[in-house]
Amino acid sequence: MEDYSDTDRIIKKLKEFDWLVFTSANAARFFFARLHINSNDTRSLSPVQVAAIGKTTAQRLTCFGIIADLVPEEESSAGLLEKFSRLEMSNKRVLLPQANVASCELSEGLVKLGAKVEEIPVYMTIEIDPGDIDFDHIDSVLFTSGSTVQAFVKKFGKLPQRIKA
Repeated sequence: MEDYSDTDRIIKKLKEFDWLVFTSANAARFFFARLHINSNDTRSLSPVQVAAIGKTTAQRLTCFGIIADLVPEEESSAGLLEKFSRLEMSNKRVLLPQANVASCELSEGLVKLGAKVEEIPVYMTIEIDPGDIDFDHIDSVLFTSGSTVQAFVKKFGKLPQRIKA
């Protein structure tokens, strides 16, 4: 990010949050980098519960000494929301470190459950031009995030029907 001032301001108030929710391994990586730059470590998370969108993100958190309190079986925003719907979320403060371009599905869903959500951008997604692609020689495409789907559709439109996503 070009400017981390809002992120750094919120990191200084981590103890005010009930939940810290990571929606990607990159969000975890860049969040903890900012935490360290602000002369903090994982001890500053002691009163906060941590959620990860899936196994890969939960695994990344272990690199920082964090074992996620909540990891859904279905690795998606919908999976996280289903897990959170089983908890009392009224007036719970939730921090969502994420990319500068992120889906609003999770934050809006948490608000519907009664949570107070604060989103902070901790990294940027950057579109690159992949050039021309010959789809005749491709059997499947792996999308690693919602932003990769958006960039694909923007560049190519629909995926040819015979190709699996």
